[in-house]
Amino acid sequence: MEYKRCSSYIPGLGALTGYYQPGQLNPATPNMEYRHCSSCFPGLEALTGYYQLGQLSPGFFSELVTAPLPPFSSGLGTGKGGVREFVLTEWEEAGLPMTTTSNEACKLYDAALSQYVGWYELEELAGLETTVEAMINTEPTFVMGHVVNVGLDLLSTGKSLLANPQLSDNLSLLNSLCKQQKITSREHMHVQALRHFADGHFLRAAELWETILIDHPSDMLAIKFAHDTYFYTGEQMQVRDSIARVLPYWNPTMPHYGYLHGMHAFGLVETNLFRQAELAAKKGLQFNAYDGWSTHALAHVYEMEGRTDEGILFLLNTEKKWERCGLLACHNYWHWAIYHMEDGNYKTAMELYEDRIQQYLKDKSILNIVDCASLLFRLKIADWPVRSELWRDVYNVVEPHLEDHITTFNDIHFLMTCLGADEMASAANLQETYINME
Repeated sequence: MEYKRCSSYIPGLGALTGYYQPGQLNPATPNMEYRHCSSCFPGLEALTGYYQLGQLSPGFFSELVTAPLPPFSSGLGTGKGGVREFVLTEWEEAGLPMTTTSNEACKLYDAALSQYVGWYELEELAGLETTVEAMINTEPTFVMGHVVNVGLDLLSTGKSLLANPQLSDNLSLLNSLCKQQKITSREHMHVQALRHFADGHFLRAAELWETILIDHPSDMLAIKFAHDTYFYTGEQMQVRDSIARVLPYWNPTMPHYGYLHGMHAFGLVETNLFRQAELAAKKGLQFNAYDGWSTHALAHVYEMEGRTDEGILFLLNTEKKWERCGLLACHNYWHWAIYHMEDGNYKTAMELYEDRIQQYLKDKSILNIVDCASLLFRLKIADWPVRSELWRDVYNVVEPHLEDHITTFNDIHFLMTCLGADEMASAANLQETYINME
């Protein structure tokens, strides 16, 4: 189909863009500049209708996926509650053998990996943390189970070895299990990588995960650990290229395939390749309309190009999908609020904070803490009134982390919180302990 890209200023909406098939006016209202629209997505036929020039195709928002998906799983058969069951032999057939005899542990590993990559909590298994606990309890000597357990704690950047004895004990146990068993070289490199990460050598850890991917490009845990590590260290090109290197070895029949496009899209937008990023993010959403990371990457495109009206409309129309990715939903709401701030609508941004964003503080995730601190501080420097109790709520969650010093990014947001809450002694102590770090 021949499509033209159009843009128009519509009163109350501003500059919006969309696709239309030329030459077909809406016969009912020929003077309103409507165009007949079929889906602008390859492979999605029969999504037709009329829309006002300048609006995005409604098919993208509401008809991309009309049938509810199973719990975000894209896999090989289902077990209880629709949870995919990827057993030991299937991991072996995929070229990712694991040192265990427990099919149940392998299934729970699969469920934990799926939740981590998809940013969601599977209700049937009471969420990611409970899934990991069940996996360890099922097979206490399962090395890859402990890799997931320790890795998720480390890469959350919310737990320090110095301040968290349990994490230190868990890493020691993992090292012991590694020595006690004859494990594969891939498993051994995962353990080594976590040691480097725990010691603060983030890029050494990423190098080991990349080494795994040379021979095992379908190891999604290595892909995701490397992706997150590059993000923390500001290695934008590697955020992009790490995914680009493995994509040729994947195909749409493989579990988690769609998520790769969202991850690639984020790397593309971080390296200013906005057109390619937009296409990759939309491809990820084609595979899974509930993909919170593809949603996030597309939100970045709209932000970087100043397409705030499109961004607001996109997040509004897809909210019921991406909000199910509870581990990332707070951040996508943050992007929504940032659009409004860029438009000077500080009141709406504050309403989003109070109605949507602040509720995520209760899970004490570092990403959510950072989002809350960041938005409140932006409002503060814009001279928009921020109630002291809002700052106090964030500070109460931040206080236990003031001497973690895991990433400078976190520390800057903790400092914002101290300043916003008027905790000057804590702000001074944070800076002093940061400067005096070994």
